[in-house]
Amino acid sequence: MIGKSENNWKKITADKATYHELIFNLASNGLKVCFIECSHKFDPYLITQIARKHKKDHLKILERIFVIRVFNIHHLKTAIEKAKIFDYIFISGIERLIDNSCVSLKEKEYFKEYLLEQIKSIDKKIFFITNKILTIKKSGGIKNG
Repeated sequence: MIGKSENNWKKITADKATYHELIFNLASNGLKVCFIECSHKFDPYLITQIARKHKKDHLKILERIFVIRVFNIHHLKTAIEKAKIFDYIFISGIERLIDNSCVSLKEKEYFKEYLLEQIKSIDKKIFFITNKILTIKKSGGIKNG
């Protein structure tokens, strides 16, 4: 439900290493992670470095991380539908992708509404990575605005 509670959201000041470590921790615990890549921020080599630092097999970790690269809002729509099967979902650069799309304002507004409905229907934790802020949607709520 939109605006259900601010307690359903956290903001974490994050840099690349921070969310890569979070992804590593989830994948090293056997969870499948989907990273929907809208801004080319995901670096598998950083996951490999973190795995080596923790003396873990980087290939086993990377096998649990699925990257979906999207280049327009229509790809994003499909990616979100496919991501529903994963334990955790990360989405990077979504605002830039929507704002820079070569579609009409009406289509952008329609897509934002559609996207909100899709995200509300996912009963998984979703992490939005935007301008060094990592926003987390916990199950059952979504932040308004």
